[in-house]
Amino acid sequence: MTSKESTSFSINQQKALEALKEVDFDWTVHLRKIWQPPDFDVPELNWDVREQLFSRLEKLIQSPQMETPFGIPVLGDGGSGKTHLLRVLRQRCFEKGVGFVLVDMTDVKDFWETVIQGYLTSLLQEEPDGTSQLQKILDLVFLRALSTPKQAKEIASFSHESLLDVIRQTLQWLFTQDRKHTIKYQDCVRAAILANSNDFSLASIGTSWIQGLGVESEVARQFGFTNASLNPSQVVAGLSWLMSLRGLTVVALDQLDPILVQSQTSPSPSSSLQELSPETEREASQNITHNIAGGLIGLRDCLSRSLVIISCLNQSWEILTKTAVQTFTGRFEPPLTLRPLPRDSVAVAEGVVVPRLQAAYHKVGFIPPYPSYPFKPEFFQQSIYPRQLLQKCHEHREQCLREGRVTELGVPSSAPITPSPPPLKELDRIFEEAKQKVDISPYLQENENEIWKEPLASLCKFLVSQEKLPASIGSQVETDFPGSRGFSPLHSRLRLIFYEANERERHLCFTAIQSTNPRSFQTRLVAARTAAGIDAALRFRKLVVVRTTSLPGGERTQKLWQKFLEEGGIHWRPSEREIRVLLALEQLQSRPGFTDWLAERQPLAQLAAAEPDSGLAKLLAWLKEGIPAQETPKVEPAKKGDFSLSRVENGKAPQAKQDLHLTGLFVGRRWIANREGEPVFLPIEELVRHTVILAGSGSGKTVLLRRMVEEAALQGIPSIVIDAANDLARLGDPWPAAPEGWTEEDQAKAERYFAQTEVVVWTPGLAAGNPLTLAPLPDFAALAGDPEELEQAVDMAWGALQEIVAPGKTVSDELKRGVLKAALKYFATHQPGSLADFAEFLADLPPEAGAGISKAPQLALQMANLLKAAMVNNKLLHQQGMALDPAILLGLGSDYGKTRVSVVNLVGLPTLGEQQQFLNQLAMALFTWIKKNPAPPEAPVRGLLVIDEAKDFVPSQGTTPCKQSLLRLAAQARKYGLGLIFATQAPKSIDHNVIANCSTQFFGRVTSPAAIEVVREQIAQRGGSGEDVAVLKVGQFYLSSQQLHPPCKIQTPWCLSFHAPTPLSEAEVIQRSQAVKL
Repeated sequence: MTSKESTSFSINQQKALEALKEVDFDWTVHLRKIWQPPDFDVPELNWDVREQLFSRLEKLIQSPQMETPFGIPVLGDGGSGKTHLLRVLRQRCFEKGVGFVLVDMTDVKDFWETVIQGYLTSLLQEEPDGTSQLQKILDLVFLRALSTPKQAKEIASFSHESLLDVIRQTLQWLFTQDRKHTIKYQDCVRAAILANSNDFSLASIGTSWIQGLGVESEVARQFGFTNASLNPSQVVAGLSWLMSLRGLTVVALDQLDPILVQSQTSPSPSSSLQELSPETEREASQNITHNIAGGLIGLRDCLSRSLVIISCLNQSWEILTKTAVQTFTGRFEPPLTLRPLPRDSVAVAEGVVVPRLQAAYHKVGFIPPYPSYPFKPEFFQQSIYPRQLLQKCHEHREQCLREGRVTELGVPSSAPITPSPPPLKELDRIFEEAKQKVDISPYLQENENEIWKEPLASLCKFLVSQEKLPASIGSQVETDFPGSRGFSPLHSRLRLIFYEANERERHLCFTAIQSTNPRSFQTRLVAARTAAGIDAALRFRKLVVVRTTSLPGGERTQKLWQKFLEEGGIHWRPSEREIRVLLALEQLQSRPGFTDWLAERQPLAQLAAAEPDSGLAKLLAWLKEGIPAQETPKVEPAKKGDFSLSRVENGKAPQAKQDLHLTGLFVGRRWIANREGEPVFLPIEELVRHTVILAGSGSGKTVLLRRMVEEAALQGIPSIVIDAANDLARLGDPWPAAPEGWTEEDQAKAERYFAQTEVVVWTPGLAAGNPLTLAPLPDFAALAGDPEELEQAVDMAWGALQEIVAPGKTVSDELKRGVLKAALKYFATHQPGSLADFAEFLADLPPEAGAGISKAPQLALQMANLLKAAMVNNKLLHQQGMALDPAILLGLGSDYGKTRVSVVNLVGLPTLGEQQQFLNQLAMALFTWIKKNPAPPEAPVRGLLVIDEAKDFVPSQGTTPCKQSLLRLAAQARKYGLGLIFATQAPKSIDHNVIANCSTQFFGRVTSPAAIEVVREQIAQRGGSGEDVAVLKVGQFYLSSQQLHPPCKIQTPWCLSFHAPTPLSEAEVIQRSQAVKL
């Protein structure tokens, strides 16, 4: 029957309207639906792209290779069917027994954290038989590993003790199959088995570890975790290896477009409430874009037997290829591009619409005059994308419903429809009645999270309707998000799309977290922050957390919540009135004229006006901020290196108020195309987040270290510099002649440096020089008011003293260490004093200070004697020379007005053990002193502690007397304004926690294969490649920081003081130490 013949049919308009109302014209494939069978699929649409993907998949399934192949970009304009294609691909993967990981990049902030979230939610997704991907993998392993094979679903109900045995047997079997990777990823195996548990507390341990929340030391010990947490990229690598045990995995990254487009768009500075400049916001977006580009490079290197699929707009792929390093495109095959519907193939276009019509017509029992009714054949002769076609169908359906009759459509009309005036007074009455009748009690109850999903989704729609968006701004409300363990990271997301600004977007996310269990609350908050990708510098993203009760207890909860607020998060604690209004609006929304009534009456805006400090008022203010009266954006092309650590103009640092602190710390100039570029400044406040320099011999490491100390001194920041190689004691020596490449600026700075700086050389253990006396115990009395910090100080002292009184592994030594720990705790809280006082305390140990250990007094007496002997034999404990006081070392309170650089030369401590003991005492002294003397707000950096040859003090393997105290200092000092700078020639030999605690990293030339591997891996984790680290020139470094992603290459300058080719002799050190004595 043709459409012309349809006029002879008598249409039941009521039935036709009812049927048309039921049709699903949803043109958006929500990411959660990727896990469902693809409905309304049209195989003929872009069949060639589909076949290429399927063919590639089949070849990889048959291949025995474990290596990850080249990735495949799938490109297409908005609405071309990219996400639907992923849905089809996911189904094919499950049919073939292939793993599938979906990574939602909509609000990505950190690439690797977002990928982890994608792995976690994907592993917990069920396949058609009701078994999750994680359980499929575990079933495969358990079948071979367990003495009594059981399935993962059964093991999920095991007790704590039984799970420990499962973990042990599993790791043992995996060790026999793949020794290297089992050792490397054993913690991922532990976390995966725990995440499978039906016991909430056990599952939370596994998911928390995977998400990077870490686990408490006691939990780590119980389950054998070798690391309380890992770098996110290492977690991804471990999860990928785990999935590879089953076979091939497809890793699909979707929704990259919003952040990539934002990075190239400069919004108008005229919008209200701009706390940050548009340039700052754009630079923050660029940083994330660089992070994504670098992450995609590193992703292929860390995955095992995985095919990476990137789904994005053509424009987004262009931005990525321009942003990333040249090797980026070499890691991907040529893009596959989706095309619009062919104009000459009506059947393909009808295939998008007719199945939807038939499903609704069959449900209602309506028999149409022809299959595509009410859309005539000519309607399908448009070269548009599926989304646009469905949008036109939806618009026509809405027009038919308004008019109360179904009309046929040939070529869509663009004439505007004039709606009837809304029934305001009638809706006013219904609204008031609804507010009184709604039951709000369920929404105030603890642990009720999911009940908020529908109201928050409706709220997003109400916000859009109330604001009357101009035609240049579109909106989408999302309610389906990949989740894990029965909860979704978000409950709703409102996306505002600025069509005339290159389709940049603003996102408003909502989640309700009513959980009272601290771990559950923390897990949900971290998942929400990751999914929303919020950051104080990214004002186009906002996360609103709904919570009607007070927060769960615990320090970790408070820290996570504070971080959420610092990132710009909004806490909405809705009042009973606000809940009533929201629920009443939900009841009204299906009424005719509701949208116009909402725009006219503005009930949400009225609530915000009544309570201007409420969370609702804050989110409405943010929404209005993003909708200026006239949107006049300008779009700039992507350029490599289009930002620096701080703004510079005409090659000069900004001189606002002539305050040096505003310029940052000069560390060099960008090195681009074999020539120097703009200067690079490290923000002063970044120093307290610590720095590490990883570079081999002859790389220029020491020169860079010295220049950073000198530049800090020019900013009025003092330093304590540990000189173990006799090459830093020359910090007070001017150059005898200008070195090659010396500039006028260097000369001017050098003159200021020597005029404004006082360099003091100290020689602990060497009486002929400028000796120091150590305080072997921390100042316990100064920490009496803070139990947690006092306990940390006790731990530091315990770690040092046990090397003297109980260094062995015998039973007696173990008992002594127990008595020592208990005695120190009692001594610190009851009668703190000197080491001599503590020795006397041990000699007459109170019964309550022995931890109930048998023969504790006798053991304590032995330790007392050992301590007294050490005070005689150990020159570090001699009472000779200046008492070590950080205030003196940092020159605080000096009458000279100069900035002090204290060089602590270790020539008087010839053995490494003595040097390590000294560093331990220094760390303990700084730990207690800095807490009593934090940096004032006007000078956020109190001072620097600089440690060269750090591998000798914080090695990657084993322990030293100073390792734990230095790690604790690094973890705590940033809060109080003390910055640490570590440097080493052996990157693989330094403890990984040191690198993890340093937000600024310099990577210089290394030549050994082990060092090259480590440095390249570190650079890759931060989004770069580092392929040339073995051939970098002297003074060239890759620099990575919180402001700079991926790492950029810089050329560092000469130091301002004399750097000789050979170190000083002992006599020369003594000479310099005697020059300035305090």
